[in-house]
Amino acid sequence: MVILRRMAGADLQAILTIQHVSSEAAQWPDAEWQVFLAPGEVLESAKLLMGHCAWVAETEGAVIGFLSALFSGVEIEILNLAVLPAARRAGVASSLLEAALAAARSSGGKRGFLEVRASNAGAIAFYERQGFLPAGRRIAYYAAPVEDALVFSRGL
Repeated sequence: MVILRRMAGADLQAILTIQHVSSEAAQWPDAEWQVFLAPGEVLESAKLLMGHCAWVAETEGAVIGFLSALFSGVEIEILNLAVLPAARRAGVASSLLEAALAAARSSGGKRGFLEVRASNAGAIAFYERQGFLPAGRRIAYYAAPVEDALVFSRGL
């Protein structure tokens, strides 16, 4: 059974390991993950969640996937998503994505965004199956190697 929950400090090493074995994921140093350990704030006037948030998927006490996002008013931006290779194709990424989108919806979110490498056909197909549509292109957005990013968007 897979359990989804908010990221905790004790999850950081597992997240870094998943990142390392997932070359298609953004490769962030551990210091960049610290912003996800502070809970987002709710703007009382608008009931909107603001700030960084991350979820993990775990099974039998082991973290097998993660998703990080930025909530900004009525928008959510999916920043990073990866699942251990051995746990892929079992719905873990879909569950993590739906948890993030549900959190955005429940706090008044209206739209989701993300960027994906133009060459990452698997991720593009995944996001399209999840209802995301092409919304633009960012030229030379990624480094190592330099590559365009495709921007995808979806209503919530």
